[in-house]
Amino acid sequence: MVVTVAENEYKCAKNYCNRLVRRAKLKLFDVKINNNFHCPRKLWSALKELGVFPHNNSSEVTCSPEDLNNYFVSFNNSSVSENLVQEEINHVLENVLYPSFILQHVSPSQVAKALQRINTNAQGVDGLNKRMLVDCMPYCLPSLTHIINVSFSCNVFPDSWKLANVCPVPKVASPSIVNDYRPISLLPTLSKIIERLVSKQVVHYLNNLIPVNLAFVNPIILPQLY
Repeated sequence: MVVTVAENEYKCAKNYCNRLVRRAKLKLFDVKINNNFHCPRKLWSALKELGVFPHNNSSEVTCSPEDLNNYFVSFNNSSVSENLVQEEINHVLENVLYPSFILQHVSPSQVAKALQRINTNAQGVDGLNKRMLVDCMPYCLPSLTHIINVSFSCNVFPDSWKLANVCPVPKVASPSIVNDYRPISLLPTLSKIIERLVSKQVVHYLNNLIPVNLAFVNPIILPQLY
């Protein structure tokens, strides 16, 4: 069997490429482990990402969508009376001696900062994720800021931002019934932006309202909302 020069060069290049891939994998493994060695949560995540632990292959949902939907809906709070909630809020406000809480308008820089703080790239029903919004931010930031400020002025949360993709996640290795699943809601990234902006203003209001020695929240955790 005659081996041509081209075939020999191909084999040499292939072997060289395989060596580079193996070195890159070893380097990646070493970096992932060493950088996360002192954080068990990140270390565990890195090990799963590197394929050290076998992945669960039972990703196929064995229950019908209708059964899962009925099971998940049975645990929501849709039966809570809106009038009852409003009565409780009014009762609290009547006994408050401090200025009422009013949402303040936000600036484009605050909206951009809230987007950068989001730590997931999952997308909701609108198909928009964080990476896409970051890329489009120079063009859509003024309009997005205007929508959020109108929402604050009208005290109305956009209905389309309340929708979520509900994904059934197995609670056991081999799920067979609806009780073996738990729902995970993937909310729109835009709703996460407005929620973060609201939480910042609420925390700021509570910090001024409640004395430090009577505060019911951990002051170490509060800066993480900003």
